[in-house]
Amino acid sequence: MVKGYKALDEDMKAIFGDGMHYEIGKWYEVDGEIKPCENGFHFCRKLEDTHRYYNLFVSRLFEIEADGKIMEASNAKMVCSKIRLVREILPEEWKTEEHLLKISKIDGHVIRFIEKPTLEMQLEAVKRDGYAIEFIENPTPEIQLAAVKQNKYVIRFIENPAPEVLAYLQKKQ
Repeated sequence: MVKGYKALDEDMKAIFGDGMHYEIGKWYEVDGEIKPCENGFHFCRKLEDTHRYYNLFVSRLFEIEADGKIMEASNAKMVCSKIRLVREILPEEWKTEEHLLKISKIDGHVIRFIEKPTLEMQLEAVKRDGYAIEFIENPTPEIQLAAVKQNKYVIRFIENPAPEVLAYLQKKQ
């Protein structure tokens, strides 16, 4: 048995696939051979990986147990033949500063869903993907510079570039 995490829509239905409805505590089993993205129940081993497949800011997140045949579908996603929801993970449990920082490091674009991102979250987001600056209000010179170092073309999203950003871009030409 493997523990993991799965996101569902607000009615506890699968977001992808057939829209299957789930209940907490009930075991579900798939017929036929499991195959990633085709047949089986998909989940993530790590909580911070779930955002790669689901918008957690509009989904409900669950701790799950997987059993039966289990295989890796990608570096973050698993597929199994049997699954059950153990419990719902409430937003206040995962919308912690620590977790939001982790997911900012994995996917910079998640910054657009975070209500009040810290400077550290903003910095990690633009280091991961310079285009994340598009979703940051009034980025500091440090964040601007990190964004253009990651991708010089994001300068078009910076309304008032800091002098050090302009100097950096001038040196790169």
